[in-house]
Amino acid sequence: MGKILPAAVFGFGLIALGWWGHADHAAEIEAHLTESASETLAGTTRHALQTTVSGRDITVSGFAHDEAERDQILATLDGLDGRRVVHSELQLLPKADVYFIEAEKTDSGLKLTGFAPDAVQLDAIKAAYPDANSDGLSLASGEPNADWARAATASIGALGELDTGTMRMEGTSVFISGAAAGATTRGEVETKLAALPAGYAQNSDIEVPESVELSLTLDAIDGAQLSGTAPDGFDTSDAARVLGLTEIKDDVALGAQGSAEAVMSKFEALAPWVSEFETLSFSITDSNTDLVGEAAAGVDTGTLMRSIKNTIGAGAVNVTNAAAAVDDGVTRTNALSGEQEQVSNGFWLPVDSFTVSAEACETRSNALLQQADISFIPNSAELDLGTRAAVNEIAGLLLTCVGDANLTAEVVGHTDNQGSDESNLKLSEARAQTVVAALVERGIPQDKLIALGLGATQPISDNSTAEGRAENRRTEIRWISN
Repeated sequence: MGKILPAAVFGFGLIALGWWGHADHAAEIEAHLTESASETLAGTTRHALQTTVSGRDITVSGFAHDEAERDQILATLDGLDGRRVVHSELQLLPKADVYFIEAEKTDSGLKLTGFAPDAVQLDAIKAAYPDANSDGLSLASGEPNADWARAATASIGALGELDTGTMRMEGTSVFISGAAAGATTRGEVETKLAALPAGYAQNSDIEVPESVELSLTLDAIDGAQLSGTAPDGFDTSDAARVLGLTEIKDDVALGAQGSAEAVMSKFEALAPWVSEFETLSFSITDSNTDLVGEAAAGVDTGTLMRSIKNTIGAGAVNVTNAAAAVDDGVTRTNALSGEQEQVSNGFWLPVDSFTVSAEACETRSNALLQQADISFIPNSAELDLGTRAAVNEIAGLLLTCVGDANLTAEVVGHTDNQGSDESNLKLSEARAQTVVAALVERGIPQDKLIALGLGATQPISDNSTAEGRAENRRTEIRWISN
């Protein structure tokens, strides 16, 4: 009995050791097969696959693109060393009878329907158009060639140039229809379609506007906005420069019939009157030009409307006075000029900030009068219609100088030598008085202003030439310390 027990223990130990060694080897085989299956299939299939190993049995699941790919996957796994049985849980990708992708662009956005050949390409299309409704896209086999997804992405991009429309790519044929903002946009669509992969046929039916239709809105608070359609070659930044504006927000499509130069001439005709408005709506079509607006304070609306009709030839012109008065001292940044302004006696005057002294006021008034001359109707003391902005500039300066520096401004009128000395003296005095009255209307104290006419006695240029006489007809401001 004593000998039997050790022998039994020894035998049991051998069995246990064998069992342990077998289990450990099985785990190694399983790990090896798992790694081999993953590495062997990596990058060889169009769809993500899952492989599991139990003992030496391999189970593969996921999508196979078609029967040929399924058979290849199973054959690959069947060739792995150490495997016993390969179990297939693969599903064949549905095959589309008609392989297509369709995109529809409306005011609500972009909607995509149809098929993609695998998850990678489906995700690529979705990533290219993240804001699109792509719920109608699904996976299917049957695509005509390997360029399908690239052609689909490019075709959807071509549709994106249109305001509205549809794109359908069926097989290797692409068709786009819709409305473009102009002929230039239509050309961009056609260029993108022409760059599709080789073998893809493309066709399009794209409508474009046939006429110029532009709408310009000006508002001292909201700025300038230009929208509509214009001929090729038209540049909104050129329009802003012509009109003397810091910026025009642009929503203009090119490609309309007509001449960019002819359209720009309309803006050139409008330019002298822009500063006379608080708000303005100016529309241009092939057949007409219309204008509606609110004039700034101090503008004679009847005279302004007649002048606009004469220079622009507008079809309908309607100018009214600005609706409501604003309290003195209110400030704003004029969105059209970019200047800081404040209200004085109902007028928006530029704010001129500097260290005030008699010398500084003289320097700045001379510079202002050189940039924006105060002009009059010929042989008259009546201010010219387009000079209101210049008077406002001077009034804004005077508001600072006569208040902060306790200065008095002497407004001096000069004429050329045409006519008698007496008539020139009277005309220069009357013009100086007119400027003083305009400044008082803008809130400059009467007792801080002096009107003086010097006629033709102090010329600064040669009166024998038209240019010289124009320089001699001028208004000056002299400053007197109190």
